[in-house]
Amino acid sequence: MTQALHNWIWGLTSAGLLSAFALAFCGESGAAKTVRFACSLLMLSALLGPLQDISWEEYALALRENEQLASELTDRLERQGETLERLYIERECEAYILDEAGKLGMQGRVEVRARWKDNAFLPWEVTLMLSESEGRSTLSARIEAALGIPRERQLWQ
Repeated sequence: MTQALHNWIWGLTSAGLLSAFALAFCGESGAAKTVRFACSLLMLSALLGPLQDISWEEYALALRENEQLASELTDRLERQGETLERLYIERECEAYILDEAGKLGMQGRVEVRARWKDNAFLPWEVTLMLSESEGRSTLSARIEAALGIPRERQLWQ
């Protein structure tokens, strides 16, 4: 492919130089129109010459393969984007819960799992591995109010 491009550019350059010399030497003589016409044909031939070597069947096959590859890459990027979106929501919810737990004197870990619902990832379930405190009921109520995770999907360990 690069060799074909190299040859095409070389042919265009050669035709351009040859045309420039021919036009420079013919001046404003009566043959100038004929020389300009011949130079135009030469440049057009150099410009369109590579089209005769194209295998249109191979081109169509390569185009189809590129479309399939683009579709696969697009699908993969969409899946990765969805994964990143879900992880971001889970981490932000975990940070919120840990912050609220800290205000109630609780420490530990929290794991939030998001689920696809209503065209978005929503916090669905939370596992709380926190130190015991009287604030458990208060934290559960805050989680339910702020994140929409009902007490049935709040798993305390």
